Amino acid sequence: MFEKDPVSIDGPLGNTFLFTRHFKHNNPFASQPIAFVHHRVYPKQSLEALVRYAGADPFNYRLYDIWQMVFQKPWACPRNTNQQFNDLVGKIHGDELFVYLTESDSDGNPYAGE
Repeated sequence: MFEKDPVSIDGPLGNTFLFTRHFKHNNPFASQPIAFVHHRVYPKQSLEALVRYAGADPFNYRLYDIWQMVFQKPWACPRNTNQQFNDLVGKIHGDELFVYLTESDSDGNPYAGE
């Protein structure tokens, strides 16, 4: 029913974005640096670019999984993708959602850097 933490989305250039509710660290040289700065404009543009890139998920189910992980309301659903963006950006800006960048290995395993 609820999505497990973290939710991963494959991004461009072989990167994987891990969305989690838990703060790990703020070291930009660590194996998993923070991908989205906690500001309102940058995360929204980055989420939109990530969704445009995701050819394997044309209906944005992974974005909805992230929304469910954060809000924990299986009976609720955002009206559209723009509302999902705004809700998730608000959570990123409010330090309730963190996005980490990892490199995938050749098999697509997002935990290759751990």
